[in-house]
Amino acid sequence: MARGGGMYSNGINGGRSNPQLTNVTFVRNSSASAGGGMYSEGNSSPTLHQVVFEENVASSGGGFAGAVNPQFNQVTFSGNWGTNGGALHIGGSSSPILQDVVFTGNYANNDGGAIYNMSHQSHLTLINVAFTGNDAHRYGGAFYNGAYTTFTLVNGTFAGNSANNYGGAIYTNANLAENYPNIHNSIFWNNKGYEEIVGLPVSPSIFNNGGFTGAPRISHSLIEKCNPDGVWLNFCGTNGGGNLEDSLPLFIEMPDPETSPHTQGNVRLLAGSPAIDAGDEGVVTVATDLDGNPRFVGTAVDLGAYESPYSRTIIYVNHAATGGNNGTTWANAYTDLQAALASATGIDEIWVATGIYTPGTTVSDTFALVPKAAVYGGFAGNETARDQRDWEANPTVLSGDIGGDDTTDPHGVVITTGHIVGANSYHVVTADGTTGTSITGITILDGFIITAGQANGKFGQPSWRRVFTVMVRAW
Repeated sequence: MARGGGMYSNGINGGRSNPQLTNVTFVRNSSASAGGGMYSEGNSSPTLHQVVFEENVASSGGGFAGAVNPQFNQVTFSGNWGTNGGALHIGGSSSPILQDVVFTGNYANNDGGAIYNMSHQSHLTLINVAFTGNDAHRYGGAFYNGAYTTFTLVNGTFAGNSANNYGGAIYTNANLAENYPNIHNSIFWNNKGYEEIVGLPVSPSIFNNGGFTGAPRISHSLIEKCNPDGVWLNFCGTNGGGNLEDSLPLFIEMPDPETSPHTQGNVRLLAGSPAIDAGDEGVVTVATDLDGNPRFVGTAVDLGAYESPYSRTIIYVNHAATGGNNGTTWANAYTDLQAALASATGIDEIWVATGIYTPGTTVSDTFALVPKAAVYGGFAGNETARDQRDWEANPTVLSGDIGGDDTTDPHGVVITTGHIVGANSYHVVTADGTTGTSITGITILDGFIITAGQANGKFGQPSWRRVFTVMVRAW
């Protein structure tokens, strides 16, 4: 028998084989056919808990292969190799369940660097899964999904995967209306496919070859190049709502697709990640994340396989608010941006409604960015999600015109610098990386017009001890 180098589970010819495997490691086994680590067929539905597949080799499914209904829980596939499905090959009519599973550094000589799913009219379920550093020579750097198959993904992270052809993370052929994949609460970032190599204006993460009817339905997710500036691009799939606009997910260590297959990277979330508290609790069926930590932390579940221990608070600012002036809601928004900055802890978001905001009354007053805090403008003052804002329709102006005597347009922007008169702020905004905590790329200023600053005071002595990077989006 050329299948199942490490283990063969046989339930054919009226038999039954449903073993439970716990605390088992399959390392460096091989098969000339399928399932280098393990092969299961017939009436066989094994349950695998705390199992590792490492550096196994086969033609199909280097780690595991079979036309069955296996259940994988707390399983790691690392460094396996296969022609189709470097780690896992699913065939026949089956409905595998994968919960708390890591795929890292696997390679397919053809398709599906980690998973090759060709189950006929079956449904693959993935919950709390991380795919990093996987590679396919052809399609689907992490995952290849066949024409008559579908899958549901809840809280997945795909990063640093690569394919020489389309679908740096996922290539899907699903082409039936009832077979469309569902993707929820997931992150796809820094994957590389042919799309990226030749510069096509599509996502390098997900390639849909199944047409409109089989397009994945995607909701409450962060997918690179699918939602630039909050405008959803349909080539990624159908927008199911709640998807974040393109912004860095802020992993602890971003995996690099250029060197895949590899096992480097750490896709847990840093404080200040936009993926924190951005998920949909309604699709979550398990109480813990991939690390076994509580999934419900903060105001909502996070995106991705790992729940951050941090909770992101939104602080509201609207110069026209008439409520409690405490920043807790739009109705009770701070009327002064300085008050919001003073209350920010460094992992918070500050949402600022359209209007004109000045830093104070003296020329030395400035809006000092808070390390790791994100400040967003362009809100009308009634939004419930960040991607609902429109900074062009709702200009949000940070102005150095502390005397209110400059000549401006209706939005509060000075007509020319010659129209700056009287006393103005030396620096409208300051990112001071010379004292205390460094100002890094986690610190964000997004969706503002900065105007009427006049740096004509005493020039301060610069310090180059720290480097700061601030993301600024101008109107």
